[in-house]
Amino acid sequence: MTQLLESLRVAPLHIHRGGSRQKLPIMARYDDGRVISTYDPKRCPVETAAFLGCIRLACEGITISEVVLQDHAQDLTAVFRAASKLFLDVEFTSGPRITEPVVRISVEDTTQASYCIPDG
Repeated sequence: MTQLLESLRVAPLHIHRGGSRQKLPIMARYDDGRVISTYDPKRCPVETAAFLGCIRLACEGITISEVVLQDHAQDLTAVFRAASKLFLDVEFTSGPRITEPVVRISVEDTTQASYCIPDG
């Protein structure tokens, strides 16, 4: 596994919708130059799966070239792919403060930004 990780310094992250049978809310594996993550949507929203997948891989020295949602709606897949190419996280928000999609930069770390999308 270590040798495989050394060859994967930049890789796409493919996210699949899993089921309640998997042990953990998010599981990842390496396959043919890409990272495949499966999440249980009842225990973890897709934006959390993408965010945590990128963080975990960054800790291992892997840069995610793009986030590709598999088995999801085309518009949602397009949003995640475009945001990932701009190094933005995707957040679905609720409440009166976000009424249209907007990019927000973190106050604590100005190198972190999110594409905030209102729920609904």
